[in-house]
Amino acid sequence: VRTGRLSTTAGGFKKPPSRGRITEPGMPASLNDDGRNRLVTLLITALSSFLIPFMSSSTIIALPAMGREFEMNVITLTWVTTSYILASASLLVPFGRLSDNADGKGISRVNIVFLIGSVLAAATPSGGILLVSRAIQGIGGAAIFSTSLALLTAGFASRGLGKA
Repeated sequence: VRTGRLSTTAGGFKKPPSRGRITEPGMPASLNDDGRNRLVTLLITALSSFLIPFMSSSTIIALPAMGREFEMNVITLTWVTTSYILASASLLVPFGRLSDNADGKGISRVNIVFLIGSVLAAATPSGGILLVSRAIQGIGGAAIFSTSLALLTAGFASRGLGKA
């Protein structure tokens, strides 16, 4: 007996005939593939979830050397960490909202901002540029951290999210 899309037998329902790759509704096939794409998504989100807090806290260890190198006083040195945390915390919610509206794709492309801030911080000639570069890193860190969960959710859909 054939009713709608499912055909029945004496033992119950059969699966509908396969018409190629089946994806979750509304999801691009590339984000819903099994195997390699899921592994890459998991590795990227795990690495970004480690990298952003690490960059925030690792600077604290280097503060004495930065103070000597750039002849910065204690008040200015506190702004090295504060500029990163302030920029990141103030933009985390807006970037999360944008990533929810845009499925995380547009905001995840903005992650180059974190790289630019990191390169500027590594090659800075003065303390003032270091403060600006740490704020740029905070902006990029907020974009990365807010979209990593959205990308993980999109990549694993509902049936495999617990495994991730």
